[in-house]
Amino acid sequence: ELLKPLGLCTVENVLWLVKYSNPHDALSLDQLHTVHGSLGGKHLLAELKTIISNLGCEGMELVKKQVTEFPQWCNLNHFATIIHITFTDGNKKCDLILQTFYVALNALDYRSCLEGYCLLHVICSYLKLDSLIRLDVHMEWTIVMIEDELLVFGTTL
Repeated sequence: ELLKPLGLCTVENVLWLVKYSNPHDALSLDQLHTVHGSLGGKHLLAELKTIISNLGCEGMELVKKQVTEFPQWCNLNHFATIIHITFTDGNKKCDLILQTFYVALNALDYRSCLEGYCLLHVICSYLKLDSLIRLDVHMEWTIVMIEDELLVFGTTL
C-alpha cells in the first residue's frame, strides 16, 4: 500500500529462493579478493619488495632489523621476512603489506629512493582506503571520505 502512490509494487526476488545464498552479499564488494588478493597484495606489494631488494646492503639490513623488531598484536600475522615470502591467502597479504609499509618508512626516503618514496605515498593512500572500506557501517560522511581518498589514490597512483 505504501508503494502504490509511487507507482511501485513489491516483487519477490528469485535469488531469495536459492538455498544458503544472500543476494546482498553477492552484490557487495569482495574486499579480500579484489583489494588484498590483487591490487595491494599482488601489485603494490610486489613493487615494494622489488624496490626494497634493490636498496643495497645497508638498506636491506635496516629493513631486516625492523622486520624482526616489528611489534606483534592480536589478529595480525607477524612475518620473519618480507622479501622472500609468498602467500595465496589474502588475509596474510593484507597483514604483509601493512607490515612492509611501516618497515619501509625508514628505509625509503626522498633522497635515497624517489621511486620507493612515491610508492609509499600510493600504499599509504591504499591503506587509508582499505581501513575506510572495512568499516561495518557506512554513513554519508564515511562514503564522502572514501570518495575523497579514492581521488587521492588515483592521483598518487
